[in-house]
Amino acid sequence: MNERAGLIRLDRNERLSPFPPEIFAEMAKLFTAELVCTYPDPTPLYGRMSRLSGLPENHFFFTNGSDAACE
Repeated sequence: MNERAGLIRLDRNERLSPFPPEIFAEMAKLFTAELVCTYPDPTPLYGRMSRLSGLPENHFFFTNGSDAACE
């Protein structure tokens, strides 16, 4: 039996209703082997975060995990 059946677990930021099937169809068009097998380049994120926050780009440090932050 599914122990989660009937539970709403807001602490996990789970969606309460299913996505429409057409959303999954559109998402599937975006996936490529390279996208799934490699880390994304965070470079464009610096400019976006700078514009959104009003802070200089050098105030941000994005990594693909804690191992990359230690390099």
